[in-house]
Amino acid sequence: MISLDPLAPGSVYTSSVDDHAKVGLYRLEVGCSPGTGKLKIADGVFISQVARLAQIPKDQRLNPERVVAAIAKAGRPAFYEQNAEAIVDRIVPMLRSKDVVVVFSNGGFDNIHEKLLTRLREQL
Repeated sequence: MISLDPLAPGSVYTSSVDDHAKVGLYRLEVGCSPGTGKLKIADGVFISQVARLAQIPKDQRLNPERVVAAIAKAGRPAFYEQNAEAIVDRIVPMLRSKDVVVVFSNGGFDNIHEKLLTRLREQL
């Protein structure tokens, strides 16, 4: 998931539900290293509206619809949502036991981590 709000670079959060219906939220430290430049996608991707779009030159803006279309063309589910609430609304019914959700965010992303955990707890 790509966020609207800034977080420190390398901040990655993930949440999961185990076999005993225990919900966990984990913060992972991430480092960058040279690679192929290719993204390997697990089971799907959610992208939200780009933050502060007016501050980004038009030729440098991410086009979320094009990214979603490219991922879908590669055979993976991909969704573009306007905000964190819409992402949580769509993803929660799709999740199953032992699924792992990773949130890539450059900010607080409208508190999506807590929204996701709250919604998962309600499903128990």
